[in-house]
Amino acid sequence: MSALSLYPHQVGGRKRLRRQKRLILGDDMGMGKTPQAITASMPPVLIICPLGARDHWMTLFRQWQPKAKPTTSVVDVQNGEANVLVVLWGELEVGRDFSPGKPPKKPGIKRLLDVEWRTIVADEAHLAKNRKAQRTIGLRLLSRLETSERVFLLTGTPIPNGRATELWSLLNILDPKRFSSYWRYVEEEVLREPVHGAPPFVFKELELRRPEHFRRNVVDKYILRREKDDPEFRDQYPEKMPPTVYKIDLEGKQLKAYKEMADEMLTLVGDELLLAQNALSQFSRLRQLALSLGIIDPKLADESAKIKVLDEIVEGHPQPLV
Repeated sequence: MSALSLYPHQVGGRKRLRRQKRLILGDDMGMGKTPQAITASMPPVLIICPLGARDHWMTLFRQWQPKAKPTTSVVDVQNGEANVLVVLWGELEVGRDFSPGKPPKKPGIKRLLDVEWRTIVADEAHLAKNRKAQRTIGLRLLSRLETSERVFLLTGTPIPNGRATELWSLLNILDPKRFSSYWRYVEEEVLREPVHGAPPFVFKELELRRPEHFRRNVVDKYILRREKDDPEFRDQYPEKMPPTVYKIDLEGKQLKAYKEMADEMLTLVGDELLLAQNALSQFSRLRQLALSLGIIDPKLADESAKIKVLDEIVEGHPQPLV
């Protein structure tokens, strides 16, 4: 078992994910959607996320589920060497020549469809708001595998741009029987007006046709949304700490290079000779040298006073809030 513990609202979120199995988790940014999804998952698990979140998912899976074996290679899952696969949204693209009813030809999505996933988690799920996009179609195919009993769609903006029409794509992924027709959904839920001179399928969305009905029968049933400013959750978080500013002096090779550039407008960093042709160029070079010698020569990345201090802070810091 993991030594980490969930906040009360995260426990509630995990319970609902486990109970409902197919849900949009639309909590406010910073409320810990990732741990809720991880602890509600059943392997094998497929995580779809942007590039910047891939390592984060790998790390948190190891923290929250110590027995999990995350990987970025589908082959590891197929061989039984891993039970959690983290892929980027681009892997879901089916290709422009995709025809409904036929298997996609692109190798990435083909390999994913060959695995019997029990849980599919889409991070930043609003990226699938376009019902015709290749990645949306790929996610739709994955969610309809017979084994895909749990589908968690994570997004801080569950109704993109406040437009109910853009929610249909996610609803169709969760419940394709109820939300089988985009145009029937639009007709029943959205008031709209035609755009002058445009085809009839191009329209301006005005407002919800039946707001209270939409809230009760769509939003409350398919979206779990909590906000940090809600008094119910505000007291669960520690008070914001004021920022701590560290004054860090340059040292060693970094200080030597900085002084040479300041005094003589040139310096040798590793194998690179840096020259400054004018004051503006000199200022730019001084800024680079103050940040890290690794900007000039990657082999000297460790020669940074700032990085050394950061390492000390991380080593002495308690478990971060997630």
